[in-house]
Amino acid sequence: MVSSEQKEVARVLDFVAEEQSDRLQSTTSLPLFSTSNRPTSTTMHTASISSEASVQSFQGATQEFLVIADIASGGYGAVHKVRGSKGGVFALKLEKRAPKRDHYKLQMEVRVLQAADKAKPEERQHLPTLIDHSEPHSSSSSMFIVMTLLGKSLGDIKRAYRKRIFSPNTAYYCAIQSIDAIKEMHDLGFLHRDIKPANFVVGAPGSKNANTVYVVDYGIARKFLDAKGSMLTPRRKESEFCEVITYLNGLHYVDKIDYHWIREMVRRVAKRRNCNLREPYDWQKKNTHSRTVSR
Repeated sequence: MVSSEQKEVARVLDFVAEEQSDRLQSTTSLPLFSTSNRPTSTTMHTASISSEASVQSFQGATQEFLVIADIASGGYGAVHKVRGSKGGVFALKLEKRAPKRDHYKLQMEVRVLQAADKAKPEERQHLPTLIDHSEPHSSSSSMFIVMTLLGKSLGDIKRAYRKRIFSPNTAYYCAIQSIDAIKEMHDLGFLHRDIKPANFVVGAPGSKNANTVYVVDYGIARKFLDAKGSMLTPRRKESEFCEVITYLNGLHYVDKIDYHWIREMVRRVAKRRNCNLREPYDWQKKNTHSRTVSR
């Protein structure tokens, strides 16, 4: 059985392999982290300014942060470029609070970065530094986290070019940097669970770490090692699901998938759990916040 750690490393190599496979159709050569063209969109950690922000400030545990520019915004909240009252320019991620919601993605981001802060500097070269954050149970309408201001994501850098592919030199450099970044997270005891080019960013332009690749966005990360470094007990899987995974791992590229058998395996589990697979479904119920998954 392939572990979750192994799957995350494989995912990094997957998008590098796709990158170089695409390259067979082109002879375009791209310089390492060139910024001659701007990307068509910005990610949450992009240092470029999207618009001038109105005067707004956030009080953290150690200092106050004044918004000097907007970076990105969406239904989740926003990301701002801020200046600290003690000096320095950083990125502030804002997440809106919601009624009947007991967990926020920024809480996990704080956990990961707090764990990184306790590690040796050489063990967290690919993780941003936690500067400050709001209290998780504050009465404020939003919670926020302040961290190192970084540069563009690998996804945005690719989209800045017509062919949207890296040169082999850049692709393999990014692969090594990304693998090192994932290793640092795993060594801290966390699985990232959202490996993709958009979640790997380079350092701020002109900084000493401009060519360092960082892994970011830990909102759906999960702890898999305890304080002693031992594996936490994984969530229980139905035996049929384990059979399906074993079956899929044994297939070759040209093999056809037996969808009927997989479907029947899921039906077998549903029957054992007394699920009739008929209406009403969760989205049809009035209490949309219910955690009940079967009746």
